[in-house]
Order: sequence, then C-alpha cells, then structure tokens
Amino acid sequence: MNNSLLVSLALAVICVGLLVALLRKSPSAAGSLTESDLLALTQKVLDEQAAKLSEQAKEARERQEKEDSLRRESLDQLLKPLQENLEKVQTKLQSLDTQRAELKQQLDDYRDLGKELNEKTTQLGNALRRPEIRGRWGEMQLRNLVKLAGMTSYVDFHEQITLDEDDDRIRPDMVVTLSEGAQIAVDSKVPLDGYLDAVGLHGEERDQAMQKVSKQIKSHIKQLSDKAYWQTLEKSANFTVMFIPIEGAFHEAVAIDHDLMEYAANHKISIATPFTLLGLLSTIARLETQFQIAQEIDVYLKEARKLHKRAEVFVDHLGKAQKSVSTANKHVDAAARSFDRNFMKSISDMNSMALASGKTDELDASETLLEITEAEFDNE
Repeated sequence: MNNSLLVSLALAVICVGLLVALLRKSPSAAGSLTESDLLALTQKVLDEQAAKLSEQAKEARERQEKEDSLRRESLDQLLKPLQENLEKVQTKLQSLDTQRAELKQQLDDYRDLGKELNEKTTQLGNALRRPEIRGRWGEMQLRNLVKLAGMTSYVDFHEQITLDEDDDRIRPDMVVTLSEGAQIAVDSKVPLDGYLDAVGLHGEERDQAMQKVSKQIKSHIKQLSDKAYWQTLEKSANFTVMFIPIEGAFHEAVAIDHDLMEYAANHKISIATPFTLLGLLSTIARLETQFQIAQEIDVYLKEARKLHKRAEVFVDHLGKAQKSVSTANKHVDAAARSFDRNFMKSISDMNSMALASGKTDELDASETLLEITEAEFDNE
C-alpha cells in the first residue's frame, strides 16, 4: 500500500475532525457549513481516499503477484538443474544402497565359502596324508586329464591292464595305446607329505620341507624305474611317464634340487605335471586323428583303384560289344541289300509264273520274312 496515500487520508481525517470540533465549539466560525455538511464532506473525502487506496492496493497486489510469479519462474529455472541433480543423486544413492547390500551379501557368501573351503582344505590335507587316498586322488586327476584331452578311446586304465613279470603282478595306472600297437605306461605319484608340511612355512623351514618332497620324488622315480614297464609291454616306449598332479610341489622341488630332472632321465622316467601331460595327450590325440584320417584316405584310394580297374574291364567289354554290334549292323545291311536285289526278284518271278498258270494268290515275301524274324527273336 502507498504510504503517501495513507498520510493524505490521515491528514484529511484530522482536518475534518478539527473542523467538526471547531464547529461544535463556535458555530459562527464555520460560516454556512453545518455539521452534517462537514460529515458529508468528510465521508466523501474518505470514500474518495478509500477508493484510491483500494485501487492502489489492487495495483500493488497485482504488481506484487506478477513480481512473485517472475521470481518463482526465475527461482524454478535456477532450482530445476539442482532438482534434477538431486534426483540423480537420490537414484544413485538408492543404486549404491542396493549394490552395497548385494556386495555385503557377496562378502558374507565369500566369507562362508572361504570358511567352508578352509575346512574342506584341512579335511583334504588330512585325508591326503593317507597313501591310499593320495593314490586314488592322483588317479582321478589322471582320468580327468585323459577326458579333457579327448584320449579316452586310446587309454586303458589299470582295471584292464595287469602285467606279469617273474610271477610278480605289476599294474600301471594307465597305458596309452598308439597306432600300430605302440604303448606308453603312465603311473601317478603324489609326494604330498613334505609339501603339506611346507604349507605355511617360510625361509629355511620351507626349504627343508621341500627337500623332503624332492627325496620323495626320487624315491618314486627309483620304484617306478625298477618296475620297468617298457620290458613287459609288447611295443612300449623305452620310458615310463610319472605323473605328479601337483604343479607347485614339482616346481618347488626342482627349484631346490636342480639334478632332479637328470636323475629321472637316467632312470628312464619322464616326469609330467597336469599342464605338460595335457599337452602331451592333446598332441597324441591330434596325431592319432590325423593318422586315422590318413588310413581312411588310403582305404578310399585302394577302393578307387579297384573301381578304376573294373571300369577299364567294363569299357573293354563295351568296346568289344560296340564292335560286334557294328559288324552285325554291316551284315544286316548286306542281307537287306541282298534281299532287295536278289531274293525279292526271285519272289517276283515266282509270282509271275503263278499268274501265268492261273493261280491268283501272290506270295508276300516281306510279311512272311517279318513273321519268321519276329518268331526267331521271341525264341531267343
């Protein structure tokens, strides 16, 4: 509301009040104006001022509303990006909360899995300290590698293979049979006692434990060499493969004992770990596949040679038949010419003689010959 308007209104009210008071005190001082006239005048002034005040208040309110609307629009424009960013932040926070809950669940699962794995590892370690369990575990790893390399059809496991040597029954874990009967014996050995002791040790203590692993491997090499599978198998290679299913144990043993590989070679033993044995078996499988393909191709070539020879005989017979047919055609042509020139002339002369003697039936040599020829073909 306009302050000047309020002041004018206040002054007008004061002046009218003073006039009314003066009139009441001294009626002659107001001249011809009566109190009612002054009240009417005052009411008129007040109404005019109230109307102006109302109009100004309306304009001020409209102007204020417009300014407020503009300020709101401006504020909305300023706050809209912030609101959008806040919504994005809220969405991101919700996503992070979800991810955090999932991550917590995963961590809990991993913790439980790790705890279970530690328990299983402890149980496995305790179980693998028993020689019979170690042997079965090594054979199981051997079987898995054979399946993975696609060599199942080329391998016989110890259930099917037992060798006799001086009345002693020796039995390799696996025999790989190659093309044309060549064989390779494979035995699984698991030197775990020292390796299990080395787990968790460091420095010299670990080296001492791994020395024990190296001695165990050499002991297995000596025992396997004494069995001499290559002397018992009919077409065996002159060595035996010793499979060690634990890469870490073998590599650490070689790092401790640098002469280990030479010791194995001198005893005709080839040491294989899962990676090297898988590579060896995969290579053999590819070579065997190629050999079988070559054999199949050779069989196809032999059959093709037989077919070629039979085709030559057929072509020879066909050529002779063609010559015979050609000769027969020549004879048929000659016979037809003779028939037309000689035989038919004689028939014509005989018909003339028959007419001269009074006989009217003519001899149709062509039809007669045709009937005779068809009868001969039917009989054939």
